[in-house]
Amino acid sequence: MLAAAITIYIARLLGAENYGKYIYMITATSLLPLFIGLGGEHVFIMEASRDMNLLPVFFSNAVFIRSVLTAVALVVAIITCFAFRVNDSWPFMLVLAGSLLAVFPNPLFLSLYRVKGIHIRPWVLLFITPLFFIGYLFLYRNMIDLSVVSTGFFFSQFIVFVLFIIDTRRIVEFKVDFKFLKMNVRKGIIFSVSQAFDFAFARLDIFMLQFLLGPFSVGIYAAGQRVVSLLQLIPSSFHIVELPEFHRISHDKQRLEARFRSLRKLLMELAMLCFGLLIINASYIVTVLFSDLYTDTVHIVILLAVSSAIVFVNYPYYMLAEAVNKIKQRMYVRIATFILTILFIYVMVQLLGTTGAAIGLITGQFLFMLFLHRLTKSENGGLLAIVKDFKFLPVFAILAIMSWSVKLVVSSSLTGALLSSFLFLVTVTIFEITINKGDIFKLVKTLKEQINSNSHDEGISGTE
Repeated sequence: MLAAAITIYIARLLGAENYGKYIYMITATSLLPLFIGLGGEHVFIMEASRDMNLLPVFFSNAVFIRSVLTAVALVVAIITCFAFRVNDSWPFMLVLAGSLLAVFPNPLFLSLYRVKGIHIRPWVLLFITPLFFIGYLFLYRNMIDLSVVSTGFFFSQFIVFVLFIIDTRRIVEFKVDFKFLKMNVRKGIIFSVSQAFDFAFARLDIFMLQFLLGPFSVGIYAAGQRVVSLLQLIPSSFHIVELPEFHRISHDKQRLEARFRSLRKLLMELAMLCFGLLIINASYIVTVLFSDLYTDTVHIVILLAVSSAIVFVNYPYYMLAEAVNKIKQRMYVRIATFILTILFIYVMVQLLGTTGAAIGLITGQFLFMLFLHRLTKSENGGLLAIVKDFKFLPVFAILAIMSWSVKLVVSSSLTGALLSSFLFLVTVTIFEITINKGDIFKLVKTLKEQINSNSHDEGISGTE
């Protein structure tokens, strides 16, 4: 959340056009690091979650692959920038180096903590990155430009990379095994390709806007995207904790389906609560956070809130497909959806401009959810389960509209935002307790107990 807040601060410092360039650099350079690990961390989570004796080997193999290929990528990038005299080559190289280092702590090193059941310490270490970056930006705020921001981004990633190296050496012995490396390289590549398309899909709107409309539109759009992305911490946190457990119970179809449905329902309810509040207050939030140049960002925030709500639901489908070894099929589905979404976004941008990119993305996300549901239909409870689990959605929509209407009769924007938010929270709480029988509270409690139980068991096995 702090990292997303930093990007909003950067938007205010750089202005829309330079901010658009910076976001495009971050977006473009973040794709290579995901692919360059060849899926080693995903193979590690899958195999080590099922057999803890394999933990040192698979983790060491993942570190080895990513380290070697990262060094190669940096050398090639430096030679390319100098040979072709790339514009803004110094900021670009710093952002690329920072992006390559950023994926060592998360997801690579973080996967080790996930399997070991250590959930707090790695996040304390990761928290150092935004703290350093925001301190750096504040210190150099009067001389800020693209090069200064890129330098701060690189050093914030480098410091945390070093801290993780020191910490992980205390909890695992590095033991590279080339036999296991060769055996699992194909599976890792499938993971890696799938992840690369996941990442490219999530940023397809940015790429298409840069190509079709230029950096100013990217800056306007990315400002709204960053506001919405603050809430993506919720499903990603559940993914971090729950994925190993999905693998552990993958042999028990009944438990796996129950786990999947509980998580899917919980994330949808949380999405409706969080994004309902965001949509109600979108205009006020954008006005407070950004300058007058970002007026069109209000519509982007509302549309991307809908898209992100679908992403919340997609997370459990991701984990379910992986747990039942439908990784390759999931990759094919993602590639097909990726191609279709390019067409959706292209057509909608031509028709509606910047907001068209968000509408195209919504269409693509919804289509991907339908494909994932069909792919895992024998494990997810089918269509009837969706109807039963999501029957509360119309109620949330009605409560959001009622709460938003309060702002129409209040002159002060701050008072209107506070009153509408309060009304929405109160009515949702009453609905949860009286009609929905407190499902959201029960689900949170159940998952918390399961997480604590898993961490306790892993701690005992680690001690033994």
